[in-house]
Amino acid sequence: MKVRPYERSNLWRSAFQKRRNDPDEGDREALAGAYRQLRDRAGDLVNQIHSALPHLTVHDLTHADTLWDVASEICGPDLKLNPLEGFVLGASFLLHDAGMALAAYPNGLEDLKKSIEWRDAVASAWKKRGVEQPSDEQREKPDSEIVDEVTFQILRSQHASQAKKLVTALWTQPSSGRPMALIQNDDLLESYGLLIGNIAASHHWPLPELARYFGDPTPASAAWPREWEVDGLLLASILRCADACAIDETRAPSFLFALRRPQGDSKRHWAFQNKIYPAKRREDGLLFDSKSAFQMAETDDWWLCFDAIEIADRELRGCDALLADRKRRPFVVRRAVGAGDPDILAQTVKVEGWKPVNTLPKISDPSGIIERLGGKQLYGDDPTVPIRELIQNSVDAIRARRFVDPHFRPTDDNKYPGLIRLSFEEIREGEFWLIVEDDGVGMSERTVTRSLLDFGTSFWSSSSAAELYPGLPSEPKFKPVGRFGIGFFSVFMYSTVVVVASREFAGPKRSWNVLEFAHGVRGRANFSIEEKIHDVSAPDVNTRVMLKISEKSFQRLQDRYFYRNSRILSVEDMLFHWLGVTTAALDVSVVFRFSSSAPMVVNAPLVYESEASEVSKRLSTLLAKTEHPPLSEDENELLAPMGSKAEGFYGYCCVSLREYQSRLIKSVGGIGTLAQGPGDPIAGIAEYDVSAANRRPNKLLAPQSIIVPWAKDQLVRLRRSTISDQELEIACYHLGELIDDVREIFRVQSSVGWLDLDGMIAELEKSGEMLIPVRPIQEYYCVGVYHSSSQVSLRLNELNCAQLTLLPTGHVPIQCADRGIIQDWEPRIYKGFWDTLFNTLSERKIDFEVFLINKFPFATFSGLESHRDQLFKGGQLIQDLIKIKVR
Repeated sequence: MKVRPYERSNLWRSAFQKRRNDPDEGDREALAGAYRQLRDRAGDLVNQIHSALPHLTVHDLTHADTLWDVASEICGPDLKLNPLEGFVLGASFLLHDAGMALAAYPNGLEDLKKSIEWRDAVASAWKKRGVEQPSDEQREKPDSEIVDEVTFQILRSQHASQAKKLVTALWTQPSSGRPMALIQNDDLLESYGLLIGNIAASHHWPLPELARYFGDPTPASAAWPREWEVDGLLLASILRCADACAIDETRAPSFLFALRRPQGDSKRHWAFQNKIYPAKRREDGLLFDSKSAFQMAETDDWWLCFDAIEIADRELRGCDALLADRKRRPFVVRRAVGAGDPDILAQTVKVEGWKPVNTLPKISDPSGIIERLGGKQLYGDDPTVPIRELIQNSVDAIRARRFVDPHFRPTDDNKYPGLIRLSFEEIREGEFWLIVEDDGVGMSERTVTRSLLDFGTSFWSSSSAAELYPGLPSEPKFKPVGRFGIGFFSVFMYSTVVVVASREFAGPKRSWNVLEFAHGVRGRANFSIEEKIHDVSAPDVNTRVMLKISEKSFQRLQDRYFYRNSRILSVEDMLFHWLGVTTAALDVSVVFRFSSSAPMVVNAPLVYESEASEVSKRLSTLLAKTEHPPLSEDENELLAPMGSKAEGFYGYCCVSLREYQSRLIKSVGGIGTLAQGPGDPIAGIAEYDVSAANRRPNKLLAPQSIIVPWAKDQLVRLRRSTISDQELEIACYHLGELIDDVREIFRVQSSVGWLDLDGMIAELEKSGEMLIPVRPIQEYYCVGVYHSSSQVSLRLNELNCAQLTLLPTGHVPIQCADRGIIQDWEPRIYKGFWDTLFNTLSERKIDFEVFLINKFPFATFSGLESHRDQLFKGGQLIQDLIKIKVR
């Protein structure tokens, strides 16, 4: 597409146009010539961007030429550049996008593939496709779709920083071996190459960084007139504003649009820019106008244009304020007309057949949302949640440092470096500071003031983490516990007074970033940078979080836990015990101190590497002060690690031999909670996954490749044990929740005693029929009996059964009579009673039928008589039941 020659732009002419009696004419022409030489070489480079990124809008030489015109419109006729500024600005125009060409890298795509950023992006691409832990082959040889996606992502994200390197980069002429640079004038390259590279790269920097980096103007070198200073801040502002405002037909010419046929999001960018005229100045605003109206089918394109104009407006307003603050030459244009207002924008960027109304969700009270979703409405009324979340944040910071700091790696003397210190410091009676300190990676100013406060966005999955710690996102062994970006805000469940102090582990030791909340999330926090933080417990601490705990909040903690005999624990003892459970599976040491007491070591990492006797001892200690019974002697003998160091540890547990009592610490990334409610299939400590932001354990984290060998080992141990038939029946039921074949420990209780699988089939063939009572409500080792219009629960030894009868338990689940006959069974599955029974009968070619019989007199009563329940010796017992009949 033909574009207006850059030499006709006001800015070019202000710097290079010939003038009468010009004593500096030779220098002016030399710089204009140097620019043209650079333009020729840079043009060859940027014209290759299309090869690597075929769906991108135009980023070739015409884009750089157009920026002269857009910048002139923004700056206005009175802003003049000297020739050195004209050369530096033009060079920045040429190079700011050049990093998106594969030719910008000495070995092209292979250089990208060797980078840490490539590994991180590949891992991220697999995660977006549901593969949380890609294999080595998936990482090393991703499919072509991922290669294209990652190439686009890396070139786009790295192009600004790569532009900085291109200024001094050398290419080798293949025939002669002669090195070649983009800037051929040695003085310009030496004196202004770094400045050009930084200005080119700065268009992707946050705006405040411009002011910090570009200070006073750069002097003219000895080869040029002294008054030709180069104002880097002004030129960087011109580049970022012109680039943001260059969203018009020159970026998406019609014929090129037809040839390239971009898809997806790229197509939308092409579509809207293809309709927009180059922007023009109107008073202090930049006006965008469309060639034709956007139809109903093009609403997404119009809104993308709306968003792009908002970005342009933000850059214009920000740079205008920055230049005014630094007393630099101002732009005439200070805003984009219609930005943020669909009604006004639609007057120039026209629509037809519809009306743009901004219906994006709005949050009128973000502080209220944070209070509710970051507090009780998410976590419930659990006063321990803030402590748990702060520990979790410290754990993630320490684990991250183990990977990014070579001096913090595990050694033979210290296998798990890192320490969390948690303390309660009494302010006055009933009022405390809760303090959590760690020696993890620490936080920069940007992390403290932005990422920490970004509600709903996990720092570890953000681009900020990838920028700060390259290689960490693709590290398969780094699995942060924090996933939802909400946990920190739980501290406001406790307190409105919160102080966060942090420093980067590799940064200055006397530079603490301090964020202080005095009114919770309802007020603005105060930020400061301090040389020293008072009362830090150790010199290696990098992050400290302090919460002022009121007497009321402290009382809630005290009321939370009790002995099984209802004697209230002391607060100190309760907290120490709770921390023991919470940190039981951690690979990070935790030390606790209450008021003036001596510090106490809470845990010993890592429990999964301990011997079974040590695990048993720890579990006994942790369960002793709860309502949960300890593991039995038989269960302690069954304790075994789930997984290994090579495969990863997923727990240290045994199959539970109790049907309705849980003795399990469910760990999420090492942060544990005692399981509540009905019995779990396992007892001990195990890693669980979470699917919701409240972090309640959902299901076992271990894959089947880990669970199955562990469960089979449990089967072997159970066969060798001397446990009772009743415990075997429970073990069979529980293991059946984890694996598909538990026949070897199958047990059921019947009217003729306990039976294994072969015994049950033999008795069934001998009797020809087997009865199983149906109960509306199942009860432990009891059957429900209909008698005299009332239901009572009786044990099997109180009945004289006329036929072979099984006792329905958790292992023999029976549907209620009003739900009809039992459901179909799965072939070759032996994990439940019905699957095991029916598959075994089928495999042994025994024909059978299943009947549902209502109100059948299946037994007579032989227990203690009860006039109240009208139970008398010899009385008939009537029950709905299922009959299995074999032929």
